[in-house]
Order: sequence, then structure tokens, then C-alpha cells
Amino acid sequence: MPNRSNQLPTVYMHAQPVLPVYPSPGLEAGELTILDVTYLHFHSLLEIGVCVSGEGVCYIDDEEQPFKAGDIQIIFPFQRHLSKSTGVGSCKWYWLYIDAADILSQSGGLSAAEAIHLLREDMAISGIIDARRYPRVCQLCERIMGALADPNPRQKYREAHFYTDVQALILEMCDRSVGLPKIHTVSDDGLQQLTPAFEAIKNGLEAGRLPAVGELPALCGMSVATFRRKFKVATGQSAKDYLTACSIRQAGKFLLSTDKKVIEIADAVGFENISGFNRSFLKNTGLTPSEYRKLNRK
Repeated sequence: MPNRSNQLPTVYMHAQPVLPVYPSPGLEAGELTILDVTYLHFHSLLEIGVCVSGEGVCYIDDEEQPFKAGDIQIIFPFQRHLSKSTGVGSCKWYWLYIDAADILSQSGGLSAAEAIHLLREDMAISGIIDARRYPRVCQLCERIMGALADPNPRQKYREAHFYTDVQALILEMCDRSVGLPKIHTVSDDGLQQLTPAFEAIKNGLEAGRLPAVGELPALCGMSVATFRRKFKVATGQSAKDYLTACSIRQAGKFLLSTDKKVIEIADAVGFENISGFNRSFLKNTGLTPSEYRKLNRK
């Protein structure tokens, strides 16, 4: 079945902004698998990625974009996205998270509010960047990433150069966005307030025990009524339906990546009985677990 990004639950993921450290310990490449990521996610930071091997597909908002080794990816704050490998060789990326609004405001030319507005309202280029159309954007990304990935303690790339290159990258993208449809990414404070609940759900799936819906409000420091309202506004669904959606996505991964029996997978993703799992899986995917495994495992 085709995987559309708007079918996936979304999670706010906290990312720590990078600060140049000298001598640099070097960035580490992360590996993507052929399996779907369970969650679309987003950050409050600018994300830059460089694919160093393999190929795959990036889902950004509701758009599907293929990528290959050598491609550059740029994700703006609060853009929903995920990436996966298509299984052609080992797929590895370097990722970097930058507080671009802070860096822009430190230049003295923009206030913090103006920098945030520029990032949210004036950008039209994101996702996998076309190097032929935007060569300068890709060159700046490669310079920033390459310098920080270099573990050589004698590297000449200093903090001032890092800030200058990030500023140049953002301004170049702003210039190239003139006349194009804008992204208009918008922060949702409600999602960030719900981060403890999202993290508990993610950790529960990994541990094989989903938290009960009743446990989540206290984690976020909210009353039950406030939590229900904020969760519905932030995700478009109830916490119960969200938990189920996450469980079914995780179960789909287990069906394709393991030889576990369906009843074992049901237990692993938090269902107490197989009949309830089968009903939920059919409702969410249009297939029974066995049909899903047979159709997609090819």
C-alpha cells in the first residue's frame, strides 16, 4: 500500500541545537532503514541533512520527494517530515539542528521577532534541494556540514565562520524564495506542551507497554479536561485514537520486519486481546494483519 504522510500520527521531537566545538568531535552519520518511520515529526529548529549513501524518499507535509546520495535536505521549524530508505544499499545521513532565528538575530540586522517571521513566512524552498536550481544553497550546506563533520582538531573552521555561513544560507534561501509560494510554517504551542505525553507514548511502544490515556494528563501538568481539549486541537483526534494509530503503525513495522505471530505482535504493541487488535488493524489499514504482511512483505 502507498504510504501517504497525512496518514501518519505527528510527534513533536525535541532537538538540541548544535554549537561549534573545537576541536570538533565530528558529527556521526545516522542510518535509515527500508521500514516506515512510525511517526511524522517536527522540531522547533532548522534541520539540515546530507545524504552520504543509498537512496530513499522524504515525506514533507503532504509531499513525497525522492532522494539519493549527495542530496541536501532542509527542513524548517514545525514542518512535518520523515525519511526512509528504499533499500538500495546502506542509506546514511548527516543531520544538523540549528537555532536559525537566534543566529539571525545575533547578527544585529534583525530582531528576534523579525528573524522568526522571516523563517515562518518568507521561505519557499524546503525538503530535498535541487542542486542544479539552487547551487549556492547546496554549497553553503555542504560547507557547514563538512566542517562540523571533520574530526580533525586542526580544522580552521571557527565559530564566527559557522554563524556567518548559517546567516548566508538563510538569506540566500530568502532571496531565492521571492515570487514563489511560501511555506508558512506555524508554531503550535499546544503540541510542545503535550511533548511529555508524546514521549511517553513513543517510549511505551518501544517497551511494549502503552501508557493508559488516564496517565497522560498528569505527565503534562494538566487537568483531564484541559488535556483532552488541547490534545484534540493539536492532533485532530482524541488521545485514545492517537494511541491506537501509533500502535497500528508499530504493528505494521513488526509484521514486515519480524516473523512473530500476529498474537505476539498484538501483545507487543499494547493490545490485550487478538480480536481487538484485528479489528483496529483492519479499520486503520483496510487489511487484516495477515493480508498486510502478505501484500507488503514482497
